[in-house]
Amino acid sequence: AAPPDTAATMVLREDANPGDWAPVAIDATGRVVALRGQRSDLTPVGPILDRMFTGVHVATAALLDRLPEAGVSDLIGDAYIPALLDGKRIWTLKLDGYFAEHSTPERYLAGNLALLRSPGLLRSPPGPLTGVDPGARVEAGARLIDPVRLADGAIIEAGATVGPDVVVCGGGRVAAGARVRRAVVWSGGVAAGEIEDAVVTAEGVVGVGAAGGAG
Repeated sequence: AAPPDTAATMVLREDANPGDWAPVAIDATGRVVALRGQRSDLTPVGPILDRMFTGVHVATAALLDRLPEAGVSDLIGDAYIPALLDGKRIWTLKLDGYFAEHSTPERYLAGNLALLRSPGLLRSPPGPLTGVDPGARVEAGARLIDPVRLADGAIIEAGATVGPDVVVCGGGRVAAGARVRRAVVWSGGVAAGEIEDAVVTAEGVVGVGAAGGAG
């Protein structure tokens, strides 16, 4: 458990290239000693280790009170770093197991494909990661090639070929005769024609290049 005077707790993970993620520097106890290269006056215990911030954290009201009342703010720059430099304790927890960073369409698609291909990566998934939900509609003549995940409310029209490596969300539709591979179809999205390595949204198709290969 974090000490009672902790201003915030950040969930971190080890990464082979922590410098790609503006690393959080911690000491051997798990206390943060530097953020974005700005170092506190704290005397670290043991070696300093660079870790990746997952974006998951628990912040106290006192830390959030450092943010400006109006306008755009930066939680790390406007709250965490000033608190660190003021000597406040910022604690960390280490995340073990599967983690995917989805800040770009390429990473988002790769994360979806990783779980389609290896659903066992998640020890406690929020629901089925593969297969066809009973509430999905698959019309006659449509062909499914595993792995796929069709959510409740997904529609696959006649003659479409879906898969491998396709997620169709509830409210997403694959049009008649379409051929879809390595893609995610969002609610309101319509996949028509040939779709590969893409995220299909209600506003259109976002192509992302080869995401994780054909498997």
